[in-house]
Amino acid sequence: RILGQSMMDPTGMSLPMMDTPADQLRNGFNAGAVPRPAAHPLEAIQKNFEQTAWMNKLGTVERLHGSGAVLKLRTQRHVMEQFRRAPGLPSSHIGLQTVLGEDGMIEFEDILADPLEAPDLEPVAIRRAMQVPFGVL
Repeated sequence: RILGQSMMDPTGMSLPMMDTPADQLRNGFNAGAVPRPAAHPLEAIQKNFEQTAWMNKLGTVERLHGSGAVLKLRTQRHVMEQFRRAPGLPSSHIGLQTVLGEDGMIEFEDILADPLEAPDLEPVAIRRAMQVPFGVL
């Protein structure tokens, strides 16, 4: 836990002080870390690129086809984000990729280096994987 008070260093910048040690076993390795500002101005742009691209697409669709088309796209995206296959079966999310317009480009990961085709992949016990979400076990 970081205290609200801070100690002044020789350069005049304040340093946060902790009153208790960070519990890394429960909260992870970055439990005591202070949020840092973006290292570079482009880092913030890269983090928000997908959201910005989606909002730009919605704006373009609204100007061209009206607000009804935007509502339809938002509904389709919401439905496709919730789609899941049974545990143990690969889920390609091709419907979501189609709604987002990402299906027009074939990338390296689409053809080679598929993690589901790895020789050391252990089979999943489908019955057990289905029982866990429903609380049977």
